[in-house]
Amino acid sequence: MMIDLALLARDLLKQYAGEKPDLTYALGLSNGGYQTRRALEIDHGRVRKDHKRLFDGGVDWSGAYWPDKRVLDADGNGKVSVKEYAAAETLIGSIDKGTLAMDWFYSPDTLTTPTEYEKNPRFPGAYLPMVNDGFYPESALFWGYYNTVFDGFQYVPGFEIFRGVGYYNLVSFVYRADLRGDDPIESAAYSCWADPDNPFTPPPIYEWLPAAENKGWNKKSVKYALKNANTGEFSVPMLTLCTDRGQG
Repeated sequence: MMIDLALLARDLLKQYAGEKPDLTYALGLSNGGYQTRRALEIDHGRVRKDHKRLFDGGVDWSGAYWPDKRVLDADGNGKVSVKEYAAAETLIGSIDKGTLAMDWFYSPDTLTTPTEYEKNPRFPGAYLPMVNDGFYPESALFWGYYNTVFDGFQYVPGFEIFRGVGYYNLVSFVYRADLRGDDPIESAAYSCWADPDNPFTPPPIYEWLPAAENKGWNKKSVKYALKNANTGEFSVPMLTLCTDRGQG
């Protein structure tokens, strides 16, 4: 889609300005940063096949990174098994850990309450699990926010399903469903959405995730993830902006 967007943008600029741009850059934040990096990688492959270059550079701002086979092939047999992918450090793997460590906001055992936030260290009950799972201690300031960021939408009529929805459980659900190719019915088993008729019952993902075989990965989802993984192969300048003070 980034390739298609670049082609469309160049044609539209020619249509309205009378000529195509001299230079084209891709810029993206978070998942958009991944899209930028991936666009440069795909464009690099196109150039090697004698296609005209589309991107002259890019800015990847806090972009998500999806490792490829060279990183994930733990046993060196040239393949990435479902077990290898499930055991690897990946974006979904990290987010899943945050989902379970912080728990659902309305659970009796949740560690995301304002009272827990005020303690030192912040969220002490979740502190060691989160840090052991790779989250920076300094990022504890944001853990509660990331665990409840969309919760307020539940008060908007028709959006009651947003009760207790945060960045962690939403990303765990949406990315997993996309990579597995599950439709709304198939993904309902690990949904992050609340049931308005049972407002104090945690969404299915909190029960499903700890019991899921290979953390919910299967051959189809691993194949799709690897197809869209970052190769690190591009041939134009790219500026990467990041910090070690984010959520993880």
